[in-house]
Amino acid sequence: MIRLIGFLFLVAVLAVISVWFVDHPGHVTLQWMDYRIETTTAVAAVLLLVVIAVSALFYRFWRWLRRGPQALSEIWQGGKRKRGLKALSRGYAALASGDGRMALHRAKEAAGLLNEPALTNLLAAQAAQLAGNEAEADARYAALRADPLTELAALRGMLARALRNGDRDEALRLARRARELKPDAAWVSAVLLEVLPQKQAWDEAEAALNDAVRHGHQTREKATHMRAVLRFSQALDAAARGDDKKARSLAVEAHRLDRGFAPAAAFAARTWGEEGSPKKAFAILKSTWAVSPHPELVRVFGDLTANDPPYSVLKRLQELVADRRYDRESRLAIAARAIDANDWELARTELKALADGRVSPRVCELYATLEEGESGDRDTAREWRRKAQAVPPEPSWHCRACGRTSKSWRAICPSCGSFDSTDWRAPETAPAAIEPGPSSSAPRPARRRLPISLVDATDDLYRDLAEGEAADAETTYNRGEPASG
Repeated sequence: MIRLIGFLFLVAVLAVISVWFVDHPGHVTLQWMDYRIETTTAVAAVLLLVVIAVSALFYRFWRWLRRGPQALSEIWQGGKRKRGLKALSRGYAALASGDGRMALHRAKEAAGLLNEPALTNLLAAQAAQLAGNEAEADARYAALRADPLTELAALRGMLARALRNGDRDEALRLARRARELKPDAAWVSAVLLEVLPQKQAWDEAEAALNDAVRHGHQTREKATHMRAVLRFSQALDAAARGDDKKARSLAVEAHRLDRGFAPAAAFAARTWGEEGSPKKAFAILKSTWAVSPHPELVRVFGDLTANDPPYSVLKRLQELVADRRYDRESRLAIAARAIDANDWELARTELKALADGRVSPRVCELYATLEEGESGDRDTAREWRRKAQAVPPEPSWHCRACGRTSKSWRAICPSCGSFDSTDWRAPETAPAAIEPGPSSSAPRPARRRLPISLVDATDDLYRDLAEGEAADAETTYNRGEPASG
């Protein structure tokens, strides 16, 4: 609308000027040497406009002559860049689809068309890595690392390859350099918290954990649990070196940080029992049971009370589980100790409550033991033990990262190398092959006195160490058989 009004206004102005010239024709005389030119004012104005227009055309033509080669070059370069960007996008598409060779081909094509080494080298490095061309990948990553603007991107790619190849030393070296360049990067924090515990660099791992909390990569609650795991891992190392006092101190500190961390509580309670402090051991077991009932706590309790009268053990156990009296693990523990004390009625009451919920191998085994002990009915006991083979298996330790199933808690998963990834839970499906260990449905062994040696108390840990797992920096703690009671 505004343009239309402007156009109409211009037409009106020109019409007014034209009428004015018609009404006032006037004369213009031009004298040059022997030549004399006379014309009207209107014609002179038109000629002046024609001269101005021709001059403008000649000026534009002169400018085109001066800038023509440069303009043609810009047109050519624009087309070349467009083709380069197209090759680059096709390369990344091939990379995303898993075609390393095509991605590398497109990267080289883009490199010939674009003067963007950061983009083309990054694509070429990833493509070469995908295609298995390690020499090409190394060359591209070296070029990226030489440029301060792309060094961090190169480090990330090299880190991923080092972790994939299991080269922990190289991964740690690269992660430390990446931390210098970008201390607040979440991926750097994640790598450090994975690799440092594998290398048993406990102090540096805790410093990395503190940095992760400060930068918001870990919640304080999760970080507190991870600190407890780090302390407990150090306790196991101290125990392996024979430093029992330091091992107990670290395990107690791990328990203080996270009362629900059953492996640390069981270890700390066991060591206090060996030192002749059953009250401290009982206090640790009771505080953890109130937060996280676990079969290993009952197993340690059984070792601590191995020489006590069965009825006294039953009463003491009821005190231990009082805060979680109706928890499944509490009922299992009371039922087992009631059978030991020949309190058949209490045992049957607890087992009935368990059978009304989810029948498990331990419930079946306790029923079998009850039938044999109370009435000597071996046929019924045999049926219960047969049923134990058909019901869902007992909970065990599972790695959240790779799904590995084990009866031993491990700070570092031996399959995928993940740190603090082991959870105690029932398997969702029938479990894969489980590490050798006592069967949860086997009759409970005869009572024995708590061993005085920490090595005996954590026998599977040291067996693993003796077999060479210490060289791989695996930190393990043998959970053993989930106790029947």
